[in-house]
Amino acid sequence: MKHKKIFLALASALSITSLPIVSVACLNKSKNEPNRKEYDESHNQSNDASNLVINGHKITQPDESSSKILKELYNGITTLYYSYSNIIYAPSIEKNLENLLNNSITIYEQNAEDELLQNQLNKINKTLDSSYGIKPIDFEKYQQSSEDEIGKLTKVNILKIRDGDTFSADNGKTYRFSGIDTPETHKKEPNGEWIDTTGSQYKYGKLAEKFTTDILQNAKEVYVMPQKTISPSNDETHQYWDRYKRIVAIIYYRNKNNNKVYCLNEQIVYFGKARMGYISLNKKSNFFTSNKDYYHELAKASDFAQFNKLGIYSDDVDYNEIYPPRS
Repeated sequence: MKHKKIFLALASALSITSLPIVSVACLNKSKNEPNRKEYDESHNQSNDASNLVINGHKITQPDESSSKILKELYNGITTLYYSYSNIIYAPSIEKNLENLLNNSITIYEQNAEDELLQNQLNKINKTLDSSYGIKPIDFEKYQQSSEDEIGKLTKVNILKIRDGDTFSADNGKTYRFSGIDTPETHKKEPNGEWIDTTGSQYKYGKLAEKFTTDILQNAKEVYVMPQKTISPSNDETHQYWDRYKRIVAIIYYRNKNNNKVYCLNEQIVYFGKARMGYISLNKKSNFFTSNKDYYHELAKASDFAQFNKLGIYSDDVDYNEIYPPRS
């Protein structure tokens, strides 16, 4: 019942006034599984905000002479689009998001009065805050460090997003998202060759990768917070590696539209892009974490995704195909 109330509260928070609509298809879902080529093409599309095209309708970026509020509304529209394109599977939320995006585009293109522009921007900000389901963190309470340290934030510049839960930074290090497991898009054959996975596993792996890519490529800043691990790769000075010497970390990003900082790991789980995994409060487990607060936040996000049948928990998919048993 608690989760049902949360879900209904989200839908209520997204209600908006009806206005003329520009048709938008980015939030419509098809139950037919796209083939691999379609997913690769979708993933490789440009995320350049100046080239934002929704259902063939180009949204022109404001020029330097445009008002400040018009520029802010444009940023709000792009943030909303990138955040929700292909990620929402709950119809009662999806329809309101589609309406909000359409109405915002209409008002933007009309170059309406500042008061109307501001009101629409406020609706977008409220939606981004509430419908993420994850509250922004109190950024100031966390210590920062110029080097990777357990429990401290370090700002990084992303070099390459490898999949939905791993990226490399320009500091030469690779970061593995703590406590989550996105579906695999590649697997290693007995002969040592790496090949693509297939079916729902590949599909939802690419969706997770796209989710992570869209958010991180459009973030104002990205931070990592390494977590203490139990790993044969660790040494006296490095206590945060996994067995592949990737740094296990909580990933945070600053939203360029509202300047607030969010936990990406939680959002990936919350929207059904990944399952909670490789984390435990059992001290005998190889994945033990002493970060109880983070563990419980992930658990709440996972409960929400499962209760509302989002993403990997949808009724029309085989969970065991997305996460096949390990041989």
